[in-house]
Amino acid sequence: MKNCKINAGPIGQKINHKTASFASWLNLLAATAVGVACQAGAATIRVPQDQPTITAGIAAAQEGDTVLVSNGTYQEHNITITNAITVTSLNGSAVTGVDGQQISGTRIFTVNSKSSNWATISGFSIVNAAV
Repeated sequence: MKNCKINAGPIGQKINHKTASFASWLNLLAATAVGVACQAGAATIRVPQDQPTITAGIAAAQEGDTVLVSNGTYQEHNITITNAITVTSLNGSAVTGVDGQQISGTRIFTVNSKSSNWATISGFSIVNAAV
């Protein structure tokens, strides 16, 4: 399991099906669902620690993963997202940006998700993007 912390109560806790409250059953159900989701393995891919560029981080990401970008200015363009992932900066747009280098006919980010879920991009300043 990666990046999962579950606090579902005492291990082996038994619930009496005759006297348990509805809230107890909901807590058990939620803990089970969280455990299954975590085992599926949503990962955090760090740029540049794990992957050298935002583009490489996104290419390595799978559905549900987070690409976490450290402070800096990244000279990239045509960054394409095809999964429902989160791409976010570690400390916000004041210290993390993407420089498009004013290359004509290119875009900074393109989202072309095959998933019914949404991709999320947050915490970046965008500079020198061609119009």
